[in-house]
Amino acid sequence: MYAVEDICVVGTSAMREASDSSDFIQSVKQETGLEIRVLSGREEAELTLSGMKEIQGSGQLLAVDIGGGSSEFILSGDPPLIFSLPVGAVKLHEKFINNDPPSLQEIESIRAFISTELKTAMSAIMRDKRFADNCILVATGGSPTTLAAISLAMPDYDGDRIHGYKMGHSEVCSIFERLASMPFTERLNVMGMEKERADIILPGAMILTSIMELLSIKTVTVSDYGLMEGIILARD
Repeated sequence: MYAVEDICVVGTSAMREASDSSDFIQSVKQETGLEIRVLSGREEAELTLSGMKEIQGSGQLLAVDIGGGSSEFILSGDPPLIFSLPVGAVKLHEKFINNDPPSLQEIESIRAFISTELKTAMSAIMRDKRFADNCILVATGGSPTTLAAISLAMPDYDGDRIHGYKMGHSEVCSIFERLASMPFTERLNVMGMEKERADIILPGAMILTSIMELLSIKTVTVSDYGLMEGIILARD
């Protein structure tokens, strides 16, 4: 048992968007005594960058947090260039996928939607003078870490092996194509698959490949650290 003395509860995109967030926050406080702090998109991005910052080294860092309801983009610097966009793995799955495995039309609809939603932000990042050919793309969130675990064929998740693991664009695409051809029940049995992500891993992978394609980045470094570690650091 851990002698926990400090509990911090935060909400992200789902609570930013829900019309009844205030009612939920009040109910949680009444029943548990805990108060939920709803992070803005910018706060979520800044905390994510703080959590993964040690992976940067000496290069320019473009940090990406692929979540369920939104994705955050942070080009490091002073000040950082930050975007929080309503593109997430759960949201895309619920919006577009009705077949198992998804149809080609559903896949193309997701791809087109992602491209449209990301285009303005990706253009701004590429125009920023801090963005250069040696910019390091670092991705965190359940989709990137699950893709890395599948690449490593991990029978049990090992964050130490995931953290800092590099994948090429072609490998991410290859994993996506393999998973997209499988029904949900087969994806569940893929080595490295986190069971809770077997349904949403496809749109999550598509977000990552779209980012790499729009920015012409060939390699992504996966971070096992992110928002949670940033929140902990902020509490110190």
